[in-house]
Amino acid sequence: MKKSEEFLSRWLPYVTAAWVCLMLLSLKFRFLDCLAVTTWHGRLGVDFFAVPRSFINLVHHQSIYATRQCGWGPYAAWFPYHPALSVLLGSWLSLFKPWTAYSVFAGISIAVFFYCGLLARQFISGGVLGKLAYFLPLCSIPAYLTIWNGQVHILVALAFCLFLADLLEPPGGIRW
Repeated sequence: MKKSEEFLSRWLPYVTAAWVCLMLLSLKFRFLDCLAVTTWHGRLGVDFFAVPRSFINLVHHQSIYATRQCGWGPYAAWFPYHPALSVLLGSWLSLFKPWTAYSVFAGISIAVFFYCGLLARQFISGGVLGKLAYFLPLCSIPAYLTIWNGQVHILVALAFCLFLADLLEPPGGIRW
């Protein structure tokens, strides 16, 4: 192995962990927002709060799409998702206070990105490429924006990774 590969193999996990910490800190202090064009409105988690609101509307026998009628959370946004998400995610996230629910979902989003890296890692022999399997899904501006907006599309990314892992399953199954 070359010196540069050894260096990257040794330090890439630390760089990945540092970027994840920077993303989490930036959710509080907003210093990475200047890198992402779509954060101009300043409404952190704007896509997220519609999901618990839709479930609260469902409980009150109102349309899940009329999220502006519900007072839960700081922002009212439209609910463009499948109605099942209202029950699957909104049912338990609406039990928390709004910003706590957003924090829990941000943690879940990071865990999903990490799991996608774990799935990708199964198809790579190791070394620097194995470390890149975690670095690439976690360390990007789109990953930051997914967490910043609280996009439930993280579940689509997970489904896509699971689909590819099933299609590309190595001989002997996936190693855990």
